[in-house]
Formats: sequence, structure tokens, C-alpha cells
Amino acid sequence: MFLSGGGPSGISAWNKVYPKLSSKYSVFAYNRLGSGKSSKSKVPQSGKYIVATLHTLLHKKKIKPPYILVGHSLGGLYANLYARLYPEDLAGVVMVDSSHPEQFEKFKKHNLETGGLMRFILKAYKKINPTKYSEIEAFPETAKFLKQAPRFPKIPLVVISAAKKTNSKKRIRVQQIMHSLHKKLAKLAPNSRHIFATRSGHNIQREQPEIIIEAVHWLMNLN
Repeated sequence: MFLSGGGPSGISAWNKVYPKLSSKYSVFAYNRLGSGKSSKSKVPQSGKYIVATLHTLLHKKKIKPPYILVGHSLGGLYANLYARLYPEDLAGVVMVDSSHPEQFEKFKKHNLETGGLMRFILKAYKKINPTKYSEIEAFPETAKFLKQAPRFPKIPLVVISAAKKTNSKKRIRVQQIMHSLHKKLAKLAPNSRHIFATRSGHNIQREQPEIIIEAVHWLMNLN
């Protein structure tokens, strides 16, 4: 089950991943409310709402658990939350350069202003698709709820970090902070792997899809 990030790309972000996995496994990807041909939400899309909607959708579609959740960026945050709220549904989780509930606190502490261009793009996108933009606006609420949620279950976990070299001092510092947070994510489960995608920026699913495919194979072979 693929969970896209918070930008406008939706399930198309996984074009280099799920076709290869679908030849061997049952694969499910969808555009969250407000993306693609999905309906627009009538309420702000907090993480709690998104995860509950996904849980209801999977059961209405009679897609029987257990699932392996693969979440990129903001989708990784949702995968983290889903695992805590519906642990009986899952056989494993892959977090692909995942967001972390503490990241913006860390950036602020180190005087790092990040994502200025993306925020500008998303504000413009809000005029076209306010539902999707509400995910970004709801990040603080989602982060707070995640911190109060039950512990991460004892299921296998793969955390994949973008690790492409850069000459930008600011990007190096951001990368260092995210790697430290991803290290904390990898400690959530006793059976976990932390992988560094050394040829990828944030969009690992486009630049090094083979790493994600191998992570899913590893999880499937454990079950």
C-alpha cells in the first residue's frame, strides 16, 4: 500500500516502483482526497482524519490485511501513525525519506528556514486544490497527535534516507538533522533497517526506486 507525499504528484510519484512490484504482489495505491480524480474533502485533512479514511477505504474495498505500508515524505508520517492506531492491519512499514513530527522544531532550533519555494508553490496550488494544501497546514496538529499516539508496534520497519551529496551548507545541515531523526525512526522497531540512498535527493522513488523495491521484498520474505 503506497502513501504519497504532501505535494501535488499523488500516485504518479510511484510510477517506477509499483508496476514492478505488482507483477509479484497485490499492490494498492490511491490519490488521497483532493488529488487526481478523488473527491475533495469537506474537512481539513489532519493525519488522524487521513489515516481513518484510509482504514475505512481498505476495509470497504475488502482488501484484507495484513498490509505493508510504503510512505514517502508526509506519507511516511501517516504510515507511522497508521501503524500505531491499527497495528493488527500491518505486516511491515517502509518510510521513504519520511517526515518526522519533530523536524520543524529542530529546524527552528538551528535557525534553518526550509521549504520556502515549496510553500510558495503550495500556496499557489491552494487556489486550485485547497483540500490537498490542508495536509500541509495540519502538520503541527498531526505531529502533536502522533506524539500522543500508542507506541509503534513490533513489526518490521525499513527507513530510507536521502543521502545525495550537496555543496550547500544549509542542505548539508538539513540532511544531518533528518538523518538523526530517521535514526530515531529506525529505533521504533526491534527488527529494522536504516538505508541511505546515496544517489538520491528527496524523491527516492524516482531516483533510486530499486532500493524501495528491495525493501518491500525483504519485508515480504519475513512473512
